[in-house]
Amino acid sequence: MTAALPASLLIHTVTWIVPTFPTDAYGNSVPSYGSGTSIAGRMEQNRAAEPREDGRNAAEREWTLFTNQDGISAKDRIVFGSLTFEVEGPVAPAYGGAGFHHGEVHLRLVEG
Repeated sequence: MTAALPASLLIHTVTWIVPTFPTDAYGNSVPSYGSGTSIAGRMEQNRAAEPREDGRNAAEREWTLFTNQDGISAKDRIVFGSLTFEVEGPVAPAYGGAGFHHGEVHLRLVEG
């Protein structure tokens, strides 16, 4: 991945956590989230949730991390301040006239 966003736009430092998958007492592989790596990015909240009549969690919000970091994938976690997010799906590449520009990481708030 070619780094294309200038450092002046990467105003936030977040923690990127890649899970390990140890086996539990029943032989199941379960994700475990330990410490992570600090990376540069820009966090933007896309939409805050409204109260839901269908019972879904109204605290869920949509955020996007814009970054030049390579290797982020689904089920990784991003910590920003006191908020912990799970990466939803693969990183969306953004392209410009010269080709790849940056990655857009769609995030879901993890609670509990």
